[in-house]
Amino acid sequence: MKRLLLLTLALICGLVARAAWRTAHERQPSFARPPRMDAGGRAVGGVAPLRPEAAAPMKGWDRIEDKNPARFIANLRAVGCPEQTIRDILTLRIGRAYRDRLVAMEAEAARRRGFVRNPSRSERREAQKDRVELRNAMQSEMESLLGENAMNLIWTVLGIPERVEADLLPLEKRAKVRDVEAQFDDLPRLAAETAGGFFPGGDRADAWKRRQELERQEQAALAGILTPAELEEYQMRKSAAADYVRNYLPAAGSEAEFRAMVKVAAELEMSPDDSDKDASFQERLKAALGEQRVGEQQEQEQAAQAQEEVRRLDQQWEQERQRIATLAQSAGVSEDDANRFSDRLKELVPSLKTEFDQMQKGLGGTPEENEQRMEAAVRAELERVAVETVGENGRALVQKMMAAWARPRVSNP
Repeated sequence: MKRLLLLTLALICGLVARAAWRTAHERQPSFARPPRMDAGGRAVGGVAPLRPEAAAPMKGWDRIEDKNPARFIANLRAVGCPEQTIRDILTLRIGRAYRDRLVAMEAEAARRRGFVRNPSRSERREAQKDRVELRNAMQSEMESLLGENAMNLIWTVLGIPERVEADLLPLEKRAKVRDVEAQFDDLPRLAAETAGGFFPGGDRADAWKRRQELERQEQAALAGILTPAELEEYQMRKSAAADYVRNYLPAAGSEAEFRAMVKVAAELEMSPDDSDKDASFQERLKAALGEQRVGEQQEQEQAAQAQEEVRRLDQQWEQERQRIATLAQSAGVSEDDANRFSDRLKELVPSLKTEFDQMQKGLGGTPEENEQRMEAAVRAELERVAVETVGENGRALVQKMMAAWARPRVSNP
């Protein structure tokens, strides 16, 4: 939410700057030439002396601008402003106003707290509640003025059309639904805190079940606002079952297929750690989609995972190739030779992996002895390939490679 409002402010600044430039350049002010005066102070040449004039009538933007948003919209329409432009301007203006309120609210909280302590958990929760209320008020104002889904208005202004969705709910119900959502805002986090999941010593399964319980309470509240058809549509987008299908199952081939999968997941209350339900779930899924289609999904998922693994390994190998090229310079090996060595290693990786896996299974010493033997075997094989590829300088290159691999690498947090 905070990032979205900051982006909105940046866009507003650009729009206002452009409007100011156009206003300044559309019409330059003209100045009357001062009259020539005689010795008695009288104007000569038939030019009357300048006299104070009444205030000039409003022109240009001043005739359109209005602090009342409804009148401002009416003024824009009166001069023929396109509807899409009106929506963009009002979305930016409303977003800027609420962004200013958010900044002021958080600045005041920081001032009261000072720099001597971090906010407590209760303070963070209260701040999150205030942010949600502010966001909901902003969306309600956008929708009441423009008659469209607020998030769609925002995504359009930010140039993210793929996030725009068809309106699911009537305008008069959106604010009520947001009020209910605010009571259960951020269900995964709330479930994790109350069940202890996603934290050291926590239980993810318990956290997921707690989320489902909270979700049932939320759905019961929504049932008093939405029709059965609207509630079902809502659940297809915002429910634990929908998240389970999106995150843990093969991708659906169509919307109808996705709906069928969500329905089965909801009926069995599936969670990521429900291994005891897997067999029942697969049977129900086959009954809903057909055994052949479930098999196709699994094959597609396996192919996608294999493709992702290839992509990941290629990325890792390219990084290793660059490391080898860097080490080669200090070992007296040219860049071209280093690249040929890297390419040869990549070709041999499958066979070398099989060879070393079998060797490791046959070792019977202590862990330290086994590690030393494996390191010696790897070194010997690398040296053999390096000498064959780049000559005797390959031994120095392998020595530098082994030293670099032995050093602990600092990973990014």
